[in-house]
Amino acid sequence: MPIFLRFLLTLSSSLLVSCGQDQWASAPGSGGTGYDQARQGRITVIAPIDALTRSSIDAGQQTWALTTQSQALLGTPPVVGETVWLNTADKTNNIAQYAASAALVGAVEEYVADLKNILIYGVNIRWDQHTVWQDGLVADRLHIGEHIAVDGSMRTDGVLIARRIRRAVEPQQRMVVIKPDGYDTSEQVVFSGVTAFLLTPQTEWQSGLTPEQLQANPCVRIVLAPRGRSTLWPIQQISRWHQVLVGDFLGQDLLIPTKTAGEYQLGCQHIYTNSKTVWQGISPNHLGQPTRVQLYGKADSTGKIQALRIQKMP
Repeated sequence: MPIFLRFLLTLSSSLLVSCGQDQWASAPGSGGTGYDQARQGRITVIAPIDALTRSSIDAGQQTWALTTQSQALLGTPPVVGETVWLNTADKTNNIAQYAASAALVGAVEEYVADLKNILIYGVNIRWDQHTVWQDGLVADRLHIGEHIAVDGSMRTDGVLIARRIRRAVEPQQRMVVIKPDGYDTSEQVVFSGVTAFLLTPQTEWQSGLTPEQLQANPCVRIVLAPRGRSTLWPIQQISRWHQVLVGDFLGQDLLIPTKTAGEYQLGCQHIYTNSKTVWQGISPNHLGQPTRVQLYGKADSTGKIQALRIQKMP
């Protein structure tokens, strides 16, 4: 074979191989998430904390740098396993703002080992073989009144799927993060699944959240006051559990199908997919149950997140 013809064949083969490679598989420095090639600027991240040092937070298979300019939006320090919300100001991984919180902190009210169910504040907490128990807690030896912190994902029916259960750092704290699915303005009651919480004249509205915004059902962080004789838990403080900024988005949570084809719920975020969405390790045609995924996408000014890549997590 002439040398020139052999060169053309080799070049053509190389081009075909490179064009056929997965664009997500080889992004340098991405820690396996493969979004760096498409990232254009600042990013919002909502994912569990995998590791933590004085200068960095590992979440979403990435390391995010804490700098002297990083602003903590909650007074309590983050803990491994908690869901962190953070954003960057540019294309670097330097954190501009961040906040971390357990999904729920409180005292066990009911406990049924056979059903793998814990009840706190009327919220049903379910665990499975993937749930990590820490601080000496054991699934079949939990006690009524024990103060625990639960890190996990809230399903659309208000059930909290526990990813990690540990002892509460602050035993007297009463806190839960929910996505309300109803707000009765006349009764001043906020609903999440079958659970209801009571707004009172003493409720402190924080982070710029207003009653009007609450009707749009954003994710909120609720600190509860003592219940006393009330049948409902009164809300002491209520604040937005952080919005997704315009730009890149990286999230890790349960992906839950909605009734509309191509639309999903990821934690508190509404996700849209189309023919350009890349699915890895999972098929949208076989997504009958909530599945833990890592998702990279783009958020617009309306809060809509268009998924570019969805990867099934182990």
